[in-house]
Amino acid sequence: MRLWTVHPRYLDTRGLVALWRNAYLLAVHEEAARRGHAFDRSKIRRCDCEPILVTRGQLDYEWQRLLAKQRLRDPAFYRANMQVRPRAHPLFRITSGPIASWERS
Repeated sequence: MRLWTVHPRYLDTRGLVALWRNAYLLAVHEEAARRGHAFDRSKIRRCDCEPILVTRGQLDYEWQRLLAKQRLRDPAFYRANMQVRPRAHPLFRITSGPIASWERS
């Protein structure tokens, strides 16, 4: 399972549903609820853990992957977000550096 470092606010409907299926953070529900989705809050547990360090290069790489998917499945959403410099999900803390060594690029 991929934990996206990109903040859920940038996910389109398909991305939110896919993330919901993994159900790993309350913040996902809050973003979905703001968009009118009705999910069962009892299936999400809050994570009271230390932030995970991730590099800016990794966040940017994941952002480009997400934009490529959005370009095909939701062109209007893609156009609205293509110039955005994304924020990370609150679970992550960004540091300088390249794409993660484990990433397939």
